[in-house]
Amino acid sequence: MNVFNKLKMGVAAIALSSASLSFAGNPACPEGHCSHVNATIKKFCDDNGLKGQFPVIKDGTICDCPCSCVIGDTQILLNTKFESTPIKNLQVGDNVAVVGERMGTSKVTRFMGDISPVTHKVVRLQTDSKHELAVSNNHTFVKPSKVLVQAEQLSVGDEILDVNGKPVKVINLTSNDMTAQLFNLVVNEGSDNPSDHIIGTQGLMSGDYMLQATQDSLQSAINVRTGKVQPLSINNK
Repeated sequence: MNVFNKLKMGVAAIALSSASLSFAGNPACPEGHCSHVNATIKKFCDDNGLKGQFPVIKDGTICDCPCSCVIGDTQILLNTKFESTPIKNLQVGDNVAVVGERMGTSKVTRFMGDISPVTHKVVRLQTDSKHELAVSNNHTFVKPSKVLVQAEQLSVGDEILDVNGKPVKVINLTSNDMTAQLFNLVVNEGSDNPSDHIIGTQGLMSGDYMLQATQDSLQSAINVRTGKVQPLSINNK
């Protein structure tokens, strides 16, 4: 099906290469008009392996559904020396730390982000260990039980894991609109082990794009020890 026909279905196609994904930078869609609630768009998203931000038609205009991402200034752990860099500075081929069951490094095989600032619905959280992070609603963290939890499912008092595997308590949580560029990445693309897709974001364990996409698709909590990550299935035509 060509792009014109997909637009008539209410979906604008995006091309995703093995190197990078560039989002369209359209206005954000109204809340409740994205893949997890719209059956037609969800089927397109599932068929093409797209679980993040992508352009759709809403009332005759193009808008973007939000991605599972973090803002550009979010510090990404690079190695066991606990060096870090803002995610917006990364590119395909860079090494970042993987902090699942064992700490190591992996090359970034896909990198994605907004072309320009877009208004997103974001969750801002702060922990008792002074970690602060702003993320999309369905960004995934790791609970002490080693089960994933999305940002929008958290409550004040809940515990999530830092990059050392230590539980930290959420002490402040807000949800509001924010105009910013959001970014995400993929590591260990050939692995279906969730532990291989846990990265360090602002000192906290988070799922990469593949792990977040799997969580979105299954719509149920993934156990980092026993679950399986779905491979990316991208139609580049």
